[in-house]
Amino acid sequence: MTALANTFRRLSPAQLSALALLFAACATAQDPTPGDGGDDTPTTHAGSGSGGSSTATAGTSSLPTAGTAVVQPGGGTHSNGGAVGTSGTSTTPAAGTASAGGTVAATGGTASSSTCPQYAGTLAKDSTIFTAGFGKSTTGTWSGYGYTYKYGTATVAPGMGTACFAAAKFCANGTVPADDKSGAGLGWNIAQIMNASTMSKVAIATPVTIKFAGITTGMRAQLSASATVSYCYTFTDADITAGTATIPLASFKTECWGTTGTAYDGVVPIEAIQIAVPGSTAGAAKTFDICVLDVEPG
Repeated sequence: MTALANTFRRLSPAQLSALALLFAACATAQDPTPGDGGDDTPTTHAGSGSGGSSTATAGTSSLPTAGTAVVQPGGGTHSNGGAVGTSGTSTTPAAGTASAGGTVAATGGTASSSTCPQYAGTLAKDSTIFTAGFGKSTTGTWSGYGYTYKYGTATVAPGMGTACFAAAKFCANGTVPADDKSGAGLGWNIAQIMNASTMSKVAIATPVTIKFAGITTGMRAQLSASATVSYCYTFTDADITAGTATIPLASFKTECWGTTGTAYDGVVPIEAIQIAVPGSTAGAAKTFDICVLDVEPG
C-alpha cells in the first residue's frame, strides 16, 4: 500500500484524473445480478391460438315421411317409417316430433309364423313384374325386392320376412287408425339384384308409371331417398278411377301432407318406390287392401 501511495504522489494532477475515470468505467461495466432490475430476466409471451377445442352440435331427431328398407335375399325385409335397421333388427328413433312418417314401429327378420303373416286381402291381383317378392321393370333397369312397412299402431300383412309375398302377388292389407303418427304401405327397392342383401340407389330421370288396385283417397306414391328424405305424390280421383298413374317428377314433393315442398329434381339418388297408406286425425280409422301390378319408368 505504501509503494502504491508513493506512486500516486509522483503522478501529475492530469494523470490522477485519467486514472479516476478508468476506475469509474470498470465499476459500471459489471453484469447485473438476477433480480436487481437487469435485463437478464426472460420475457414471457402470452400466446394465443385455437386451442384445439371442439364444439359438438346437438343432434335433432327428425322422423321421415316414409322410410327405407333393408332387405335380405329372397325378400326378408326390415322396413319402417323412419330409422333404418339391419335385417332382423327393429330400430326405433328415441326422440323427435313425428312428422308425416310418424313414430316408427317395425319388425324384421326371417320368415316365421310371427314375422310373416300371409296376405289376407281379397284383391289378390297378379303383378306383371313381381315373382316371389322380387320385381324387375320391363322397360327399364329397376329391380329389387318388395317389402311392407308400418309405423305407429297400424297393422300390415304380409309380414316382413323371407318369402312373405306369394307367387306374383305384390299385395298388402291392414288397418290404419285415425292418427297422423301411424301408417303402413308397400315398398320396392329399385337398385338391388336378386339374392343381394344390400341395395344401391339410382336417380330417376323419367316420370314414374304405377298400375295398382285398391288405392283409395289419401294414399300416395313416394320416392324414398333415405330414412329422412322422401318425395311424395297423392293419388288423384282420376288416378284411382283409372287404376294407373303416370307421375311427372316435379309432382313428387318433399311436403308429403300438402302440395308444397321441394320437387324431385331427377338427380337425387332414390332407393325405393313406395305406396303409402298414411293415417290422419282429420279422417277415420280405415282398412286397406292394395296390390301393385306394375311400376315402370314413364
